[in-house]
Amino acid sequence: MLAVYSILILFGLVFSFQGSAKQYIIVDKNGSGDFASIQKAIDASRQGDIIIVKPGTYHEILNINKRVIIRGEDKSTTVISPQSSRNGFAIVVRAKDVVLENLSITNKGSGMYAQAIKIVSSNVALRNCFIYDVPVGVSVWSSNNIIKGCEFWNCKDEGIVLMGTKYTNCSNNSIIDCSFHHNCDGIELQYATNNAIENCRISNNTHNGIDAIDSHSTGNLIVNCTIANNQVHGVFLSAKNKLVNCSILKNKDGNLVMKDHLKLSLAKISTNQNKKSALRSFIERLMNKTNLRLLHRLHDLLTRYGS
Repeated sequence: MLAVYSILILFGLVFSFQGSAKQYIIVDKNGSGDFASIQKAIDASRQGDIIIVKPGTYHEILNINKRVIIRGEDKSTTVISPQSSRNGFAIVVRAKDVVLENLSITNKGSGMYAQAIKIVSSNVALRNCFIYDVPVGVSVWSSNNIIKGCEFWNCKDEGIVLMGTKYTNCSNNSIIDCSFHHNCDGIELQYATNNAIENCRISNNTHNGIDAIDSHSTGNLIVNCTIANNQVHGVFLSAKNKLVNCSILKNKDGNLVMKDHLKLSLAKISTNQNKKSALRSFIERLMNKTNLRLLHRLHDLLTRYGS
């Protein structure tokens, strides 16, 4: 009897182990994999499964609500490119510990806040991806995420926005070894605290390299970054943040603006600035004092389309 119980326990352990092991799921839009749709693979997956996506363009919106790894076979040719609803997203990540890697991601949806990726959970990793041709590349509404080795271009609002609110945290996120060029802002922070931007190259953007108009974005660390040739400021943020070993140069309207309080005074604007620059500087001071989103939009309209 004891021998029978031992055998049953052994079989139970084996089946338990097999049930918890990671499973590889192959997605091929041409039909040679387990699924032709990434979303169907997600729906069929278990926690911890690895979804390998073969090259091709996938015109589907992804809702990731499980802890999975989604790995493109070749980031140059594995493309996620849907047309979302107005101001919608191509991908929303709702589960913790998700990994997205080796993908090209864009969104053909309308609206100035359409996004390639929206992250609302924590401990998400976005690695080695191309993000392009979309108003907002990645919006992060949560904490403890990492974006590493990605390239952002032609994002008409910003490459990455770290977006907290008065009531929700956006902190301890890391942006590492990323490149931002030919966007509006490279990185924007709103109510974002204690995040790290490391070893990034931020250049040739039509507005600011790093932009944090509101005074609530504090405790952020920017280290070993090159921020150059942006059309407005290199870095615009509160002095309650820290820059270490950064190269900030050749930004059209100034390399670095770091102040705790910008006074509302047009008289302090230098006389050699044109009217547009004067109004822009005034609005920047007003925004820092009031944190009005409407003024932020007006500021963007004045700065992103021409000097």
